[in-house]
Amino acid sequence: MRGLAIILLQEGHTVSGSDIAESEHTKLLKEMGAIIKLGHDHNLLEQAGKIVYSSAIRDENPELKLAKSLDKPILRRAELLGQLMDKYKKRIAIAGTHGKTTTTAMICNCVEAAGIAPTYMTGAQRCGVGKSAEKGTSDYFITESDESDGTFLMLRPNIAVVTNIEEEHMNYFTNKENLLSHFSQFIEKAADAPGMIVVNKDDENCVSISEKISPKKVMFFSIREISDLQARDVTHHSRGISFNAYYKGQLWEKVQLQVYGIHNVYNALATICVSIHEGFEKKTILAGLKKYSGTARRFQKVGNVNNIQVYDDYAHHPTEIHLTLQSCKKSLKGRLIAIFQPHRYSRTKNFLTAFSQSFEAADRVIITDVYAAGEDPIPGAESKNLAELLKQEGKEVTHFADKFHVTQHLLNQLKPGDIVITMGAGDIYKTGLELVKALEAPVKAK
Repeated sequence: MRGLAIILLQEGHTVSGSDIAESEHTKLLKEMGAIIKLGHDHNLLEQAGKIVYSSAIRDENPELKLAKSLDKPILRRAELLGQLMDKYKKRIAIAGTHGKTTTTAMICNCVEAAGIAPTYMTGAQRCGVGKSAEKGTSDYFITESDESDGTFLMLRPNIAVVTNIEEEHMNYFTNKENLLSHFSQFIEKAADAPGMIVVNKDDENCVSISEKISPKKVMFFSIREISDLQARDVTHHSRGISFNAYYKGQLWEKVQLQVYGIHNVYNALATICVSIHEGFEKKTILAGLKKYSGTARRFQKVGNVNNIQVYDDYAHHPTEIHLTLQSCKKSLKGRLIAIFQPHRYSRTKNFLTAFSQSFEAADRVIITDVYAAGEDPIPGAESKNLAELLKQEGKEVTHFADKFHVTQHLLNQLKPGDIVITMGAGDIYKTGLELVKALEAPVKAK
């Protein structure tokens, strides 16, 4: 919603809204001219020309109930996003279970490296840019698309990227067939535009949904399988990760990234495919990727105090946790301590066993309270249940029902060379910030 508000404000529209508490995001929108109220305010609805709401808003929300009683247009978030995108000739949408935000930001980097100012929306602030949305001056609109509630089908891209597909958000999709059907419809929209499809050939679900698309409209990227664009000779090092890219079987170029992990190789490959399709020069693509320094909460370095490094990552799915910790272990040396805050009781229930098996690269694991995100507790899907399973897996694990005890607990145990990473889609990042501040206190006192 924040990204939509930013673009609308930059287009000259009057934007208003409400939130439960003030944050850096509400402050930014206020500075840009938005009318933001804390708590519910029926006056905002009565004065609005159009009303937009996200899937996070429940049906019993008083403002949504009032909105439905008014004779005014009511739009889903993705519906408005689709309307904004339709104004642009080049509409690029990135979908997938993992990697949407990073791939979107990488593509933005390459488009900008070509001297083009795109309109874009990413799920997190771009490091080095400090923005998650911006209205550009070109024909490009680049956005990540949210498949969690199926509303990504309201978008009409002419370049569709699918990074990977796993069985996530099954409270909405209910079964794999329905999940794949949604992704199939998503890429078919782009193919019919007419447009181009960019998909991961190492992902069998991506291959499956692309079978009905004309091969002329599909670009595959991969590491394991032979494809249009393949990464070989992947090397992990302390400065990031590098690989040789082969296009149509021929060495294209060596690619150097300043971010970590095999998952970012896939994200970079998807970006290169889009960039090649758009006709960007090789040096432009390489410059855009080399400049990419990450997005907020995607293995973001929070601090380094006395050689104790603290990172934060948005990982809230077993695959994301596994890949992030593996990449950290391969590139950085030291004892790895993972602090995980499960996100949603429903996800914890669905992936409880998978979560317990995703921390093998961590030397130590701390599990905190579940971030409910509006959900009611589910018996057997609490943080203590995950901690018990991790102990059965042989991991050194500590459980804190309240995350506010984590910092004090670690202060007495951390030593130079340790690597701490907070993980989860909730507010666990605050623990990382708090830990760095506490580690810095004795240093500053000297």
